[in-house]
Amino acid sequence: MKSALRGLVGVLAMGVGLVIAEPGAAQSIEELLDQLRLEYQSAGSVHEAAQTALALVDRRFSAALIEIDRARLAGDDAGRRSALSRALERSAPLPPARNRVGAAADSLRSVRQAFIDLLIRRQDELIEWADAAPSAQQRRAFDVQLRLVSIELANEENSVENDMRLDPVAMPAITIDPRDGPAEMLGKAEILEAHAARVDTLIMSVDDDIGELVRRRDIQRRHSDLLAGTGRFGDLLPPTGTTGGTDRTVQATDSTAAGGRPVTLDERIVARRVYRQNLLEQRDLLLVRAKDFRARVRSRS
Repeated sequence: MKSALRGLVGVLAMGVGLVIAEPGAAQSIEELLDQLRLEYQSAGSVHEAAQTALALVDRRFSAALIEIDRARLAGDDAGRRSALSRALERSAPLPPARNRVGAAADSLRSVRQAFIDLLIRRQDELIEWADAAPSAQQRRAFDVQLRLVSIELANEENSVENDMRLDPVAMPAITIDPRDGPAEMLGKAEILEAHAARVDTLIMSVDDDIGELVRRRDIQRRHSDLLAGTGRFGDLLPPTGTTGGTDRTVQATDSTAAGGRPVTLDERIVARRVYRQNLLEQRDLLLVRAKDFRARVRSRS
């Protein structure tokens, strides 16, 4: 994958015969990206090591539990007590090992999100520079960098998509018991309403996600339309990929093969809108149930 991207840079750079001269701010962003790549790799290694250590501790504990069962089935009380003692001893490292995995996972997610955010900044910057470039050669040169950043961004966001399940949050299992009095029913109604408020907060977060995805899609569409048309000096720009609003991250690369293609911005927008609708329906159902509980209290008064 990386060799293919380097090859793309080399071929297109030779084709335009241009050494890209970027504004001074670009270097600082590139340096930050390089630093974050190293931090990202380090965080991934720490997380993997923590998982490996937890698996080892868990296997040792599980082995002791098996020894307990074997001794019990064999009627070996002394062996069972000995195995139980080992199991207790081996269970002690489990909580801290799990905590280390959790902390490492949180760190990995944090670094990955920072990396994604900076890639988006770099992508926006390259689009602005390409659109403002005074010649077709310079636009194409910036577009080379944009393609590479877009591919890297799509791969990272695809990893996030795979980790995140856009499913409605679990509905609370709250029902009216025939023995419930007014206080119990009102308490259950309040629990349902509080759960609906949490869903409302999640809906607002999804709205923010949709707004940002739409912004990025619209910017990329405008840039694609510019590259697909005639340059400002009458020089016809060569094709740079499918236009008409298709996400630029969908390129012919190893990561976009059948079954492994990163989802496009349009697909992410559609998925989040469907998710939002599911959340709205769930929130309304919670409020309807809470209203029903309160109505029953009034009817018994």
